[in-house]
Amino acid sequence: MIELPRRVRDHALTLPPDRFPVWVCDLDLLDERTRGVRALLPPGVELHYRAQAAPDPGVITALAPRVDGFEAASGDELERVRAAAPGARTAFGGPGKTAAELARAVAVPGTVVHVESPDELRLLANAGEAVGRDVDVLLRVSPPPVGDGGPEAAPAGPDVFGMDPASLVACAAVLAASPRVRLRGFAVHVARPLPVDAMGSLTRELMAALRTWSALFDLADPCYAISGGMAADRFDWACYGRFLAALVRPGETLRITAGRSLTAGCGWYLTRVIDVKRTHGRAFAVVDGPSADVGDAVVVPRDDPAAWTAPWPRPALEAERVAVAGRSPASVPARPNEVDVDRLRPGDVLAFLSPGTPAPTVHYVTGDVRQSQESTPAP
Repeated sequence: MIELPRRVRDHALTLPPDRFPVWVCDLDLLDERTRGVRALLPPGVELHYRAQAAPDPGVITALAPRVDGFEAASGDELERVRAAAPGARTAFGGPGKTAAELARAVAVPGTVVHVESPDELRLLANAGEAVGRDVDVLLRVSPPPVGDGGPEAAPAGPDVFGMDPASLVACAAVLAASPRVRLRGFAVHVARPLPVDAMGSLTRELMAALRTWSALFDLADPCYAISGGMAADRFDWACYGRFLAALVRPGETLRITAGRSLTAGCGWYLTRVIDVKRTHGRAFAVVDGPSADVGDAVVVPRDDPAAWTAPWPRPALEAERVAVAGRSPASVPARPNEVDVDRLRPGDVLAFLSPGTPAPTVHYVTGDVRQSQESTPAP
């Protein structure tokens, strides 16, 4: 049974009906959670935030004092991070970076680029030469399937992230010919969430592989960046911190980049119930926003005059499992979310635990009252 924070519940009860759906972030909970995670990581391990998980400016600003930096996955996302957290350390990752995006990354000192291919490295070298600025890079490695973490830890197969050994060797030639580009280390992205034991075993295998590449490139004081892999729900950061304490060595910097595993439990997707119905014996609730990519839900009953204005009795679904779907055909998932309810009526609010930002509008709550600040995240 999940519990809705009081501040979020109060917000759901007082928000006008035409303001739904909305993603609400409890900034106090976010601060508390991030401080807690940071305290569980050993010396030599940095905590970075993957902005793609929830790229809203308010979230980034709130996290800035608590994390060591941010990773962006696009040029626009990089600009949003810079605007919300001026002076923060940034990394620019993800495949398919354009020449224009790389030029924007180079324009501001302090951005480390996670390079995805030899051609991308050439584009970056040209961007650095054009403005006369040195650029720090990590080469992103695509590891082969690895051993003792078990089948769930091994990569399912080649994916778009990173480079194989042949491409890494090709990058060595580009680096030798490009004095503006400085190799600082290597990065890996884990594309699927894992339980902590599997993630710990995989991290050990990945670190061994990255150290081999550092030796081949004759790299002193290397930086290693591992992103992804931390399940958003119930990831055991204390256990993972112990794994990392046994792995990190003097002279190395290890960056752990987390996204939804940091915002988990702090964000809630609030959507208003428009209609309740029964079709062929199955109970449905139609809501005013999409219902995909969200987790468990809490019903917030609303009995205020704005919740139900019709002159006839208010319909209700009681003590049953209800499938939740958006009112637009495009927003109806193939398998609608299902929630167990004591009672659900039109005008009530469903609050879904959601570490991301599925709603077009974002609100923040903090302290004893909600903040009036809101934003509309970029697509």
